[in-house]
Amino acid sequence: MITVAGFGHLLSIPSIDINHHLITALVERWRLETHTFHFPLGESTITLQDVALQLGLFIDGQPVTGFTSGDMVEASQYLLGSIPPPNVIKGNTIKLSWLNNNFQQLPADATDDVIAQHARAHILSLIGSLLMPDTSAGRVHLMYMLLLADLTHVATYSWGSAVLAYLYRALDHGIDYHQNNIGGCMLLLQCWAWERIKTLSPIIESLTPEDIVAGHGFPLAKRWSRTSSQRYDPPTRTISLIRKTIDNLQSKKFLWTPYSRPDVVVLITAEVSPVSRAVVPLICFATVEFHQADRVMRQFGFRQGIPSEPQNLDELHKEDMRGKTYRYWPEYHQRWIVMWTDRHNHLIQDIQFNGNGHLHDSTTYMQWYINHTIRYISAQESSSDEDYDMPQEPMEPEPQPQPPSHPTYHPSRFPYGHDFDVGQSSYLGLPQPSTSTHMDHLRHLSLHSPHHQIPFTYNFLPSPSGTFSTPPNIFGTSAFTPLSAYNPTSSMHYRPTMSSPASHNEANNNDDEHVVDDPLPRRPRQQIRRPHCVTSSHK
Repeated sequence: MITVAGFGHLLSIPSIDINHHLITALVERWRLETHTFHFPLGESTITLQDVALQLGLFIDGQPVTGFTSGDMVEASQYLLGSIPPPNVIKGNTIKLSWLNNNFQQLPADATDDVIAQHARAHILSLIGSLLMPDTSAGRVHLMYMLLLADLTHVATYSWGSAVLAYLYRALDHGIDYHQNNIGGCMLLLQCWAWERIKTLSPIIESLTPEDIVAGHGFPLAKRWSRTSSQRYDPPTRTISLIRKTIDNLQSKKFLWTPYSRPDVVVLITAEVSPVSRAVVPLICFATVEFHQADRVMRQFGFRQGIPSEPQNLDELHKEDMRGKTYRYWPEYHQRWIVMWTDRHNHLIQDIQFNGNGHLHDSTTYMQWYINHTIRYISAQESSSDEDYDMPQEPMEPEPQPQPPSHPTYHPSRFPYGHDFDVGQSSYLGLPQPSTSTHMDHLRHLSLHSPHHQIPFTYNFLPSPSGTFSTPPNIFGTSAFTPLSAYNPTSSMHYRPTMSSPASHNEANNNDDEHVVDDPLPRRPRQQIRRPHCVTSSHK
């Protein structure tokens, strides 16, 4: 019955340890405006395709929504066969331990009704512990149980999109300085990173042809339980090493389309719906997040252009079930449900890329990306044109301005709390900040990253090799950091030569950076208190 409901693949995934350092380093690069990670090579994110292939969940179907109030505990008498005792009930949530203790063993003389009740309890436990755990990791809401009433109808829901919406919201909350724990499916996030960032993934044992035929390689998350005795390579043992590894990420070590590799294709036994590349809202009861497939087109094998402005979800991010006791979410979110219903008409499509999909810094998209985010600039290993989507475009020599009599400082073009010019937000494809309070909040996030597990200091001094070291994470700057801190004057470091696409040249004529002969400033040493690990509740 669990397989018929669409959750059968999850039962075959063994226990996999979560690398808290890796999760923390990824959360640091998450942007809630776009639901993407900002890596040196461009934007990337978890998509519906990853949910379908890593977890084996259905991603096409009805949105997961319905009632969240009422006497759901009484309904458990019919759907689960018993009513939880008062000491395990809190509102409409129950302890997962009660489900585990009471539904572990199926009676020998179980009827069809009893089997169905045990199946619902197991699915409810999977939702609360693996797919959509809250920050407590110990309770599950009974609103999901109501959708499990007819087990033959459960597979018609898009559980994959609900899992992804819940994970997006958990990552949105995870960047909050005051957030100590994080919810959501951390197994999905970790497997997604391991598939793409090869310098961070453990070595896994190869499957035999017999194992492949038997389907032991699907869903793909199952493969990551077959790690060698040396489970994690040294770069993943501390958060500082993971930060450095991501900063120095090379094109050959990041895979845009890992599921197209021959050794992975033979493992996939399920067809992925085209909805995996739709630009649509993701719905899970009170939660609505947007699936920004157009910002990560290379993950679907297409060439990446400058993306359009994302949906402004500031108001939706404030929505939760607290104080909304009698709200009927299918009616309240009707606008977004209509968009999801029309999902097959919102699929991205473009020219297939060549090579591995990587773009040279001189391309239009990378010029836009470099000028509107913060990525670490360090000495890169040489790569051939075969690794990139398009050959290297020749760059015209940059005219050198006359050095001013004193250091000149211009407002930064970097958004997200780094001296962001509000007037440029529409060009960047970001929602317009409505008040100064919003900008103060972003600056607060940039100054106080919630995930610095170890103290660090800024150091812009040359290393013995002649290159410059960089700050250990992308949010380690203040609203008063000069541009010279981001762009060392060394000729071996890349300096952007265009601030925007041609259609926005006039709006950015005054944003050119000036190169000064003054040495790079030395930042004062700062002692930062070590906060709690954001993934401490996950084992």
